[in-house]
Amino acid sequence: MFVSLVVHGLQAFVISWCAHNLFKNKPFYGALVGVILGCIILVGGYTLGKIYVYSNFETAMLKMPYEIAQGVLGASCGLLLTYGMGLRKIFMHMASRSHASRI
Repeated sequence: MFVSLVVHGLQAFVISWCAHNLFKNKPFYGALVGVILGCIILVGGYTLGKIYVYSNFETAMLKMPYEIAQGVLGASCGLLLTYGMGLRKIFMHMASRSHASRI
């Protein structure tokens, strides 16, 4: 549980920071860089966590392809939902309406 908490927390921070601070006028590229770094964090963090939990390097290496598949599938689906299917536009519209109603 603690490995997932740390790994996904760090992953979310890096992806969010990259998406909001890199390539200001082209947010897709910032999100793409962030998602690639997030996949690296996911695979590396889970592999190190498995080495620590199982105390066995070989077991962690056997599970690494599944971690890579999880990262690639999650990244692809996230980018597809956010930019391919317009989820970002919907969120930005909702956020602007919420901000306007507070004024």
